[in-house]
Amino acid sequence: MRKRIGDFLLDKGAIKPNQVESILSYSAKSGLRFGESALELGYVSRDQLIALFGPSFAVDFFHLQPEYFPLHSRDALDLKTILKWGALPLGFKVERKFFSTKRILNLGALDPARSGLREACTQACAEADGVRPYLVLGDQFVAILASVYGMSLEKLAAYKDGEIDPTLQMFL
Repeated sequence: MRKRIGDFLLDKGAIKPNQVESILSYSAKSGLRFGESALELGYVSRDQLIALFGPSFAVDFFHLQPEYFPLHSRDALDLKTILKWGALPLGFKVERKFFSTKRILNLGALDPARSGLREACTQACAEADGVRPYLVLGDQFVAILASVYGMSLEKLAAYKDGEIDPTLQMFL
């Protein structure tokens, strides 16, 4: 079972037990997520969150469920790129600015801050003018690989270092 962010922040000493209820209350009223509410209430600082969660803190989180995976974008990246970069194609967004149009590929990435990710995935997808990575959890990534791409843990284990994302390797 996944740990909730409030439990994580408590375990790390970033917030106190008596602050959880006010964060939850503020979150319900404001529509903000727990961490955003704690930040707005001043219980945690942006620097604390970056220290706790790393450079991916500033990247939006995307919750994946196999039954809702966008199959229309499944083949936007080849399996070799998906495994090497730990990035799943989540769909396209069209951005219009004055007289130009860009087609951006949304990615579910295990490490959105990984150096070279954006460039490699933009090059691998001929339909994309750029990519926008979102952080996804490893267990959800593995579930998508199994249900959508037919990649079991046994098949993944056959890949060599360098052919598979380092974060994904931790699940093998």
